[in-house]
Amino acid sequence: MRFHGVWAGLVAACAVVAQPARAESPSAAEADPISLADLLARDLTSLLAVARPSPIHNRARGKPAGGGGAARAGRGRVGAGQELEAFCRTQTGPHDAVIAGAAEAWGLDPFLLKGLLENESGLDAERVGKRIYRDVNGRRRAVGGGARGIGQFTSDGVAAVNEIRLRRHRDGVPVRPFTEADVMDPHEAIFAAAELLSSYVSRFGLEGGVTAYNSGPYGGRLVARHGFYGARRTGWLSRRGETQLQGHRFLLNVLRKTNRLRRDASLTPLPYPERDRTPLQRSLDHLGRRFLPAG
Repeated sequence: MRFHGVWAGLVAACAVVAQPARAESPSAAEADPISLADLLARDLTSLLAVARPSPIHNRARGKPAGGGGAARAGRGRVGAGQELEAFCRTQTGPHDAVIAGAAEAWGLDPFLLKGLLENESGLDAERVGKRIYRDVNGRRRAVGGGARGIGQFTSDGVAAVNEIRLRRHRDGVPVRPFTEADVMDPHEAIFAAAELLSSYVSRFGLEGGVTAYNSGPYGGRLVARHGFYGARRTGWLSRRGETQLQGHRFLLNVLRKTNRLRRDASLTPLPYPERDRTPLQRSLDHLGRRFLPAG
């Protein structure tokens, strides 16, 4: 439905900018003719503003859905208030208040965020992963490990957070860079992890978004298109070039930890990935069950 509205706006915008400009006099029109290409170039900013999708698009770019420096508590997510209340009631660890605040700011399930951080670092803010080396073309090269802090950020992860913040900066939102020193600061790292995860979930869905936190956007896109098990069969979730990844099991481990926390809080567990069914197929199945007559 959203795409229908976007395309309708795009068509309307094209119709507007395609109309020839009214000259003040015939001589002025002849002296300064304006082509359709010139009109489109001149009005490109207006055209993009009309065609820009809904707040889902903005969240994918890391832009808040409303005012302020971050997307506010669980907009568009059913039961967000209940989850946050249950989290604050049952989770009393040293970092849980920061996790709750970051999840609220970026519209995430706080149990999911904590499950991801627990899987990454065991909630150890000083953890530094051991580097993995292999001989590549006769030379010893690092092919994995070396992530640091509670969010287990690598240099690529730091760059991914700063890419999101750069987009927000271009949209006029005040931001500060996420630095290599920040990865060892639990407050900064937890909020950066929530920001990155929220962006990925908005782009690739929950399963693809969690996978992308470990395997990058390529892994998230694979899961979004083919489903988790279909993407895992390609082999690209466990290795990218010479770099070793844990994407083939990362999502399942995060969901196990998340659901243990949710059950302890008397909440319904999150669903595990379905085998051999893509998100699109599952959506079509849901629509069929909802709108088509039984039998």
